[in-house]
Amino acid sequence: MYKGIVLKVTTEYAVVIAEDNSYCKIAFKEGLIPGQKIYFFEEDILISVAKYEREEGFKNFRKKAVALSVMAACIVFFILFNGVPGLESKGSSYFAVVSVDINPSVELRLNEGCYVIGVETLNQDGKKVAGDYLLGLTVDKAVSQIVKKAEEMNYLNSESDTVLMATALNSVETGRIEELMTQLTNIQLPEEYGYLIIPMERDEIEKAKENKLSLGKYALLDLAGESFQAYEVRNMKVKDLVTSKTIKEKLQEKQEKNQIKNKTKKVEDKKVEDEKVEDEKVEDKKAKDKNTAKNNPAEKVTLQGPYLENKQDNGKQDSIRQFITEKEPPGQGKNTNKGKPNNEELKIKQ
Repeated sequence: MYKGIVLKVTTEYAVVIAEDNSYCKIAFKEGLIPGQKIYFFEEDILISVAKYEREEGFKNFRKKAVALSVMAACIVFFILFNGVPGLESKGSSYFAVVSVDINPSVELRLNEGCYVIGVETLNQDGKKVAGDYLLGLTVDKAVSQIVKKAEEMNYLNSESDTVLMATALNSVETGRIEELMTQLTNIQLPEEYGYLIIPMERDEIEKAKENKLSLGKYALLDLAGESFQAYEVRNMKVKDLVTSKTIKEKLQEKQEKNQIKNKTKKVEDKKVEDEKVEDEKVEDKKAKDKNTAKNNPAEKVTLQGPYLENKQDNGKQDSIRQFITEKEPPGQGKNTNKGKPNNEELKIKQ
């Protein structure tokens, strides 16, 4: 009997990493999900001997029977490896590291194919959003899952929140760092948050560990200079760090030099654009009102008796009546001929 963790599940098989760090392709069973810890037996392991016999013929099969026996016993790596192309053993060295910080802090270790072969949670919040279920996923899917979990658990809930990502190659092959940066920048993530992506050097991986910080938070500590101590950065939220004066200025400098990536908040940009359009509408209206007032000075309104009785604004109606009464010529009283308005129209300024 074997014990392992499910990395990938299809309708026909599942890929499992066993306790000895070998990878197995086992028969599909209902209920299997990535990240699940399971027990499985020798008969669950898929070794396609029948298919091989049909393709190679019985004669060739007999010649290679010994080799196949060894492969079946040892669960040979290159046959079972097909489920996750390029996936390495969990215990082997990693090609790159990607840290993801919100308040949860998580580090992902990747192989050359950018599949996750190791997960490390750096605080209690990190344990809530990350775990073995990320093993075997591509880096873009793993980051998406972390952000999704963080959003569901309200670690991300406002436009001021920022997701900090940092990456470094654990290799002398430095040329691929830009490729990895581009891959992280192109991940489809919720648009209402900010995403800061910082490239790091290989030696900074160890420096981050020495300070008990994620790679991303170590990057911010380095930018802060003497403004913050490691223990302060360790316990601070990313949005508080990136908005602090010193770090914010340093980040802006690096961004201007194109040394870091800053995914624009599309929602925030849209909000600014909407406000700009609204301001333009207000200014246009003011300009039109000004032109109207200039071209049309206060008009004299001709009012007759019946209009006064029907006017809805009682305040203005009383004022008009008072004005008419005061302006009546001496000796002229109210018109006693009901239904026959005075032939002289009264013109007043409204």
